[in-house]
Amino acid sequence: MDKTEDEMAKKMGISEEEHQEWHRKHKMASMKKGWCFAIVPGVIIFVIAVFLVALLLIKLVWAWTIPDLFPGAVAQGLVAGSISWYTALKLAIFLAVMAGIAGARREHHYSRRYWK
Repeated sequence: MDKTEDEMAKKMGISEEEHQEWHRKHKMASMKKGWCFAIVPGVIIFVIAVFLVALLLIKLVWAWTIPDLFPGAVAQGLVAGSISWYTALKLAIFLAVMAGIAGARREHHYSRRYWK
């Protein structure tokens, strides 16, 4: 603590113990705020990394399977042998929407079937 803080506390009639208790509580509150601000960027970076790995997997699975499944169409240029990052993003969004729809339909089906 600063000497000026101690002098101000004495002028205000605050005991040294009360003054130290206030500093301890204030320090704990600032530590809790700091902890939150340290976690949020880490979570954001983790989500971005998982998303990029998912896009990479979509690109790799496409390049690995499509030319083998449709060699004639790839040779004629009817189907792409590899896809861009943007196309992988669009495919990931499409798959997420379709999985969400399928999950919602399955959940609705089970709830209607078993709760009658």
